[in-house]
Amino acid sequence: MKYDNFYVSNLIISSYYFGDVEKCFLLESRICRKTERGYIDIETKRVYSEQQEKGIDRIDESTLTPLNNYFNVLGLKKKNNYDNKDIVYSKVKYLKSQRKI
Repeated sequence: MKYDNFYVSNLIISSYYFGDVEKCFLLESRICRKTERGYIDIETKRVYSEQQEKGIDRIDESTLTPLNNYFNVLGLKKKNNYDNKDIVYSKVKYLKSQRKI
């Protein structure tokens, strides 16, 4: 399929942690590709880990959704009830224009 190994997820960027408290930033609805090293953000080319440990940049596995849930085999939009579907559609359109997908 056209969008195999592409996923939509939130990314957790850890800025610092002290004891049990961790301060992070959340990047929402990022399009990533799964590889052996982890997940690569298509726009920034940074690698994010699957390990859920404090202090490392990681992917939020609870929001991990295959890009095939948003598009069909022909590349047309599917009807779904995801809250972030408009954001994902615009990002895919932008990435196609940049020839990154």
